[in-house]
Amino acid sequence: MNKTIISLNELRQGVVLPAAIYDAQNSQLLLLNRGITLTQDKITGLRKRGIKQIAIDSKFVSDISCGPGSAKNKFSRKDQILNELRTKKKTSPHSLSKELKKPDSPHYDSQLEKSFTSANQKHSEHLESFFAELHSDSKEVVRCDSLSRIANESIELLLGDIDLFVKLAIESSQTEAFNEHCLKVSKLAMSIATILEFSKENVTYVGMGCLMSRIGISEDIQKLINIPREFTPLEALEMKKHASRKLRLLEQIPGLPIGVKQVAWQIHERWNGTGYPRGRAGTQIPPLVRIASVADAYVAMTSERPHRRAMAPYKAVETILEEARKGLFEPNAVRGLLQTISLFPLGSHVELSNKMYAITIRNHAEFYDKPTVKIICDSFGLPAQQEIIILSEQQDLHIVKTLSSSEIDKLLNKRKRQDEVLDTVMDWSEELTTT
Repeated sequence: MNKTIISLNELRQGVVLPAAIYDAQNSQLLLLNRGITLTQDKITGLRKRGIKQIAIDSKFVSDISCGPGSAKNKFSRKDQILNELRTKKKTSPHSLSKELKKPDSPHYDSQLEKSFTSANQKHSEHLESFFAELHSDSKEVVRCDSLSRIANESIELLLGDIDLFVKLAIESSQTEAFNEHCLKVSKLAMSIATILEFSKENVTYVGMGCLMSRIGISEDIQKLINIPREFTPLEALEMKKHASRKLRLLEQIPGLPIGVKQVAWQIHERWNGTGYPRGRAGTQIPPLVRIASVADAYVAMTSERPHRRAMAPYKAVETILEEARKGLFEPNAVRGLLQTISLFPLGSHVELSNKMYAITIRNHAEFYDKPTVKIICDSFGLPAQQEIIILSEQQDLHIVKTLSSSEIDKLLNKRKRQDEVLDTVMDWSEELTTT
């Protein structure tokens, strides 16, 4: 394949790439794949990475270049409008993402972190009270006001700093309480829906629906869940029956929007039709349900269960990507997950290609594999300055692998023991000198 080199300044905005483009200095480095719309943000992103020129299959030069002899002037007005629509078709005039604030500093605000933690605790208590009221034998009408407050307060929090909001929401915990699981799923799903440019109303709906995703669990089903082994086929079938009880409970709650009911009831549907309760597939599944199912799967995988240990966050993302390839999850919902938590989920310990160790603290909406990281220590376990590195702006620096917290602790402890030995030797040396 013959390639032609084009300056970034000659690229035409709004065109859908007819072929992949590569770094002109490194023909093996893929920059953007075929089918991606060439927006100003993407061109700016390439420029920030130090890219000045790109290479593309020569026969497609006229399709993407504004240079002499290009196809720019050959395009009809209809073609130009179509390209504009391709660029903007996912943007809603009421998108909540327009209200997201980008913090001035990549560091987390300590006061904001305390506020988020306090709110999470309060929301958990309110949700536990709601569950108790809903499952009681009382004849009183149960209202969803508390769930609406949790969702609306969560929106206010995520708009302040969505990265911190997500990090705290997906942190693993030892508890197996239903309210904790539902709260995590709710906050993660709301974050994904915001990133995917849904309206505030729809973000509220997916949040409320996820909060109720585990209602209807009977004592018998709870006993099954607590068995420290995989379900038998018969037990798995019994487990699915709780969806009917869930639907009855949902119908008893006055004023509950249909979008909320859909999320709560259908959260276990799968893109390829293998889920339950209705076995819906593809676009038969409401968009908010598709988001909720991905969020629920991630939280479940990274949580302890009686029959298995929690998956590492990166492994859970890998598993979801593999299952998406098999058709279990909608690709756009999985893309939203990556845009929200990163390929290396926020809070993950990672090793960089320069042998430094770091923790992921902020995501990049385009470059899922290049989050912002905070350096922890070097390869010798020596504490490093609290340096922040924006990997999306680094051309030659990338993440090599993820590490568990215990691996980082071992590295730091090893260095600590070495320092203690060195201190002892120095003390002996001083004693001998004075003697």
